[in-house]
Amino acid sequence: MVAATGGHARQLTFDGQLTTGATWTSNSREIVFASSRNKAQGELWRISVSNGALQPLSPAVRSVSFPSISRERRRLAFSESWTDSNIHLRTGPGFPRAGMPWQFNEPVGVVVSTRADHSPAFPPDGERMVFVSDRSGNEEICTSRRDGSEAVQLTSFGNKSAGSPRWSPDGKNIAFDVWSSNESNIYLVKPHGGAAGRLSEEPGESWMPSWSQDGESIYFTSRRSGAREIWKMPATGGAATQVTHAGAYEAHAAPDGKAIYFTRSTPAGCCAIWSLPAGGGPEQPVRELERFVPVSRSWGVVNEGIYFISKQAKGLPMVRFLSFATGEVAGITRLNREPGWIFPSLALSPDGRYLLTVQIDREVNDLMMVENFR
Repeated sequence: MVAATGGHARQLTFDGQLTTGATWTSNSREIVFASSRNKAQGELWRISVSNGALQPLSPAVRSVSFPSISRERRRLAFSESWTDSNIHLRTGPGFPRAGMPWQFNEPVGVVVSTRADHSPAFPPDGERMVFVSDRSGNEEICTSRRDGSEAVQLTSFGNKSAGSPRWSPDGKNIAFDVWSSNESNIYLVKPHGGAAGRLSEEPGESWMPSWSQDGESIYFTSRRSGAREIWKMPATGGAATQVTHAGAYEAHAAPDGKAIYFTRSTPAGCCAIWSLPAGGGPEQPVRELERFVPVSRSWGVVNEGIYFISKQAKGLPMVRFLSFATGEVAGITRLNREPGWIFPSLALSPDGRYLLTVQIDREVNDLMMVENFR
């Protein structure tokens, strides 16, 4: 805030989060603004210009930006936007023999709502799935059968955001991250529900978990060393050790336990896929995939190879597969619509028979108005 005649500018917020639009209240005592200080979606906040007292507006108002308050009629207008993404299932005979093409049926919507559904992951038997949905008004962890039936919401974190769910190798636990303001932590929950337990101990950012092959450890991303790197901690919680040392984004352990695959930012964007031995050693790019950059969060590792989506200049993306046996990269299927790039949009069952993809069906942006705003 600064006087209209100029002079010293006084800072009002200090959390370092994105602010998208601000407006004075009619009495000029407060400022209403949109901010992502609590979660990925924007919320409306009000702050006193005299003492900096801060409080949120209705928690039901989410995914908003650019508020404006009328001077005389106590009306608050703002933009409300969200992405309607849905999860689709393709079925096929499984991994093809050498030289044969992949075969999948046409996709069928299995997790479909008017809000965002994304981040699917298969358990070892491929019979169920875990995913993220904000249909309750907040991003929460849910499970269902592979066909989308028997859906159950596992978590209820209120104004926090849960995401990045991953099954343990025995299918008995689900690891995920929870975001709140400037902090993120790793949690565990049982597939049938119950209280979620926090694993990460150190304050700050710990997110995007994945499991070791034996289920004894969890890899995750953290900036606790000053840069974004992959860390590893016991699956029961406890002290973590640093795994990568030259920058990393997200990790998946190879099912044979021999290597850790991870993504790293490149000048072309995020990201390229790299690897290092599970016991430690040199960090090297996966040479067969260097021409498929950038890869975002839609990738994974199964016994037979690496599946992924990479961004391309024209046309809809292709789901591709790098075979460990042949070193060849083959196309699996082309997507019908754009995937979500900021969250995981791809999951292949361990037997190669089922493929889950996330597609964006609508981008919604509405103007909303509140009467008698005070």
